[in-house]
Amino acid sequence: MKLELRGITKVFGPLVANDHLDVVIEPGTNHALLGENGSGKYTLINFL
Repeated sequence: MKLELRGITKVFGPLVANDHLDVVIEPGTNHALLGENGSGKYTLINFL
């Protein structure tokens, strides 16, 4: 089963954590989520 997130946007007041984010994860693949502190990684995981 494929996982798709399309057009994800999350805003905290004036701060935009994720802006029109698209993610597609195909079956049998491995992915890593990298970025600086405050870049929206945890926010993206909460959508999942």
